[in-house]
Amino acid sequence: MAEARIVRSSEGDVYEHLWRFKHGSLRGGRFDFMVGNIGYLDGPPLHVHREQDDTFFVLEGVLAVQVGDEVFDLGPGDFATVPPGVPHTFSNIRKDQPPVKVVNLMTPGGLDEQFRDMSLMGEAASDPDEVAQLREKHGVTMVGPTLGVALGLTCRNYETSLIGGEAEVFDGVPVPQPASRTTSTDLSDSPLDSA
Repeated sequence: MAEARIVRSSEGDVYEHLWRFKHGSLRGGRFDFMVGNIGYLDGPPLHVHREQDDTFFVLEGVLAVQVGDEVFDLGPGDFATVPPGVPHTFSNIRKDQPPVKVVNLMTPGGLDEQFRDMSLMGEAASDPDEVAQLREKHGVTMVGPTLGVALGLTCRNYETSLIGGEAEVFDGVPVPQPASRTTSTDLSDSPLDSA
């Protein structure tokens, strides 16, 4: 018989600064459930998950979520889910707001294993090829820049090997631009609404 799991607000597994895993595959779970505090311009490069649905529920603040070529602003109570194989990323792109508090659900679980393995990489974590290989092992492929780079807000975390196709230039670096930006009230016709 399966056992229940109770995790208090200050508890959970932390492998890096953005997320506290409340439940995950390393604890015997079939999904990963984490709570994050996303600071200004924190967020991963544009990526796809081979097998996982990536789901977000915003608790506080406004989270920018890019799905394909579109960027959506999600506020408190807004929900977005991205199926496997669809390029996506997220970030807090508002310099004047505190960290965005968001729940992230990965189905099936396994992202916690990637975060754990990355935390154990040591100096190899500074080698983009080693990091890409580890992410691929866990079913994650980086396909573009962070949202902050794509929107021209920063050049940090830019990886030239991830970029292809048409691009604009920011500080001498080519940056592909998302096609459009939508507020959370405009989600009815979005790819996020297909489920």
